[in-house]
Amino acid sequence: MPSITRAVDVLRQYRTLLLIAALCVACLATAFAIETPSAAGGLGACGDEAAAAPTHSHVDWFTNWGAYKPRTHCVTNAEGEADWPWIAVLVLLSAAVIGGYLKIVWFWRRAYLAEPAKYRNRKLMQLAYIFLWCAVCGYLSAILMFFWPAYRLLAIALAVLAWVTWAFAGDLGDLRTSLSAMRLEAELDASLRSKAEELERQVAERTAELEEARARADEANAAKSRFLAQMSHEIRTPMTSVLGFAELIASEDVDEQQRREAATTISRAGHHLLHVINDILDIARVESGKISPADVAYDPRELADDVQALMAHEAERVGVRYEQRVDGQLPPAVMGDPARLRQVVLNLVGNALKFTPEGAVTVAVRHEDRLYGPALVFEVSDTGVGMTPEDAARVFSAFEQADSSVARAFGGTGLGLTISRSLARAMGGDIEVESALGSGSTFRVWVAARACDSPADEHIQHGPTARAETARRAGSVLLVDDGIDNRRLISHFLTRDGWRVAQAEGGREAIEAVEREGPFDLILMDLRMPGMDGHAATIELRKRGVTTPILALSADVLEETIRRCEGEGFDACLSKPIAREALLATCSGWLSRNAA
Repeated sequence: MPSITRAVDVLRQYRTLLLIAALCVACLATAFAIETPSAAGGLGACGDEAAAAPTHSHVDWFTNWGAYKPRTHCVTNAEGEADWPWIAVLVLLSAAVIGGYLKIVWFWRRAYLAEPAKYRNRKLMQLAYIFLWCAVCGYLSAILMFFWPAYRLLAIALAVLAWVTWAFAGDLGDLRTSLSAMRLEAELDASLRSKAEELERQVAERTAELEEARARADEANAAKSRFLAQMSHEIRTPMTSVLGFAELIASEDVDEQQRREAATTISRAGHHLLHVINDILDIARVESGKISPADVAYDPRELADDVQALMAHEAERVGVRYEQRVDGQLPPAVMGDPARLRQVVLNLVGNALKFTPEGAVTVAVRHEDRLYGPALVFEVSDTGVGMTPEDAARVFSAFEQADSSVARAFGGTGLGLTISRSLARAMGGDIEVESALGSGSTFRVWVAARACDSPADEHIQHGPTARAETARRAGSVLLVDDGIDNRRLISHFLTRDGWRVAQAEGGREAIEAVEREGPFDLILMDLRMPGMDGHAATIELRKRGVTTPILALSADVLEETIRRCEGEGFDACLSKPIAREALLATCSGWLSRNAA
C-alpha cells in the first residue's frame, strides 16, 4: 500500500510532464507507423497535384484519410525528392530546442518541489508548463505542416495547451505577487531597516534608562553612605558622653553636684540616642510599607495641648516664644490616629525650634473641608533661617537635610521630615512647605479627620503616653524579664513608689510565681525571653483562668506586635525604654481600673 500511494503522488505531481511525453511518443510512433507512399505521389511528392493517398490503418485518421493537404511545398531537392539531410537537420534542431525547454522546465519543477508546500508558487509552475507546451505545439505544428498534415493531432495538442492556459488564467492573484517581487523585496528591506532602526532606538532608550537608574542607584548609595556616617556621628557622640560621665560618677573624687550634672548629661544623651534609634526604625517601616494608622476618636484640642505641654519648655530653653492658635470651630472629636499625628506635629515643632535662633514658633490648628473630604490641619510657622526653593524641594528626601552643613550646625538624622510626610500620607493627607531664605518657614500638615461625637478610650496603649493619675496607688506586681539590669531598674522604681515586687526571669518561672505567690494586682511581662517567652506565658496564664492585667514590655511595638498582643490576652503594650513617671502612672492607672 505505501508503494501504491507513493506512485499515485508521483503521477499527480508530474501529470503535465507525463502528458507531454505521451503526446510526443504518440507523434513519433505515428510518424514511424506511416507507410511510405509511392513514388508517383506521396510524402516526398511535390507540386499542386498530390497523389491520392492510399487507404491506411487508423493512423490516417489524423489526416482525415489524406484529405488534408499541406499549404506549402514539401521539402524536396532539385530532383524533386525528399531533401532528407535538411529534414533531418530541422527535426534535430527542433528536438534540441524542445529538449532545452524540457531541461529548463525540469529544473523549474525540481526547484518548485524543493520548497515547503506552503511556500510553493503554483502560478510560476503553471507558467512554466504553458511555456513548454507552447514550444511543443509550435514546433509540432511546423513539422506537421511540412511533412504530414495531421491537423487533428495538432488540435489535440492545442486542447491540452488551452487547458493548461486557462488553469493558469483562472486566478492571476498569485502572479501579481510574483510580478511584484522586486517591489515587495524593496518594501520588505525598507521595513526591516525601519524595524532595525526602531530596535536600535529602543535599545538606546533602555540603555539610557539603565544608565539613569544606575546613576540614581549610585546617588542613593552615596546618600545612604552619608547617612551611615551621620548616624555613626549621632550615635557615637552621645555614647561618648554616656560612657564618660558614667565612669565619672563611679569615681570617688567627685562631689554630689558633679554627680548630679553627670547623671543629667547621661539622661540627655540617652534620650538623644533613643530619638536616633526611633528614627531609624521608623524609616525602616516606611520603606517596607508597614505603616497601618489607627482609626479612633480623639480630641484635637487635647492633642494640641499635649504638643504645647511637651514643647513649650524647650522653646523657653532656647529663648523662643511658643504660640498656639486653635480655631473656635474645631470639632470636639475627630476620627484618626492621634499617636501618629502627635509624632508628626512634634517633629515639625522640634525642627522649627531647632532652626529658629530668635523670634517665635506658632502652631495653628483648624478643621476644614479639602478636596478629598474633611481634614485636620496643623500649621507650624517659625521666624527662623528659612530655605531656598531648591532646599525646600528636597527637604523631604530620605537621608538628606537642606544643606550638608545643617547636620554639623544643628545635628539630627535627616529622616524626620521623610517619616512625617510618609505618616501624613498614610493617614490620608500630606505635608506642604512654604519658605524663603532668611524669612522663616511654614510647614502645613493635614490628615483626613471626619468629625464624631466624643473621643473613645483605646484599649491597648501604643507606648508610654498614659496620663498620670491624680491619686497614685500602689499594689503587688510580678515583674518578668530575663535581663537582670532591667529587673533591678524597674523594681527600684516600683519599690520606691510603694509597690510590692516579685521577680521572674522567664515565662515558666512567671507561671510558677503566680501559682505560688499570687494573685498579683499587675503583671509586667517581657515578650522576648529564652525558653518560654512572654507570648506563650500569657496564653498559658489566660488558659488557667488568671484575670490579672498583663502589660507587655517590649522594644518592638510595631502595629503587628500590638495586634498580636491583643489576641493573646495582653491588656496593654509598653515600649522600652519607659520613663519612670510613665511607668508609675501606667501601673497605678491599671490598678485603679482593675479595682473599679
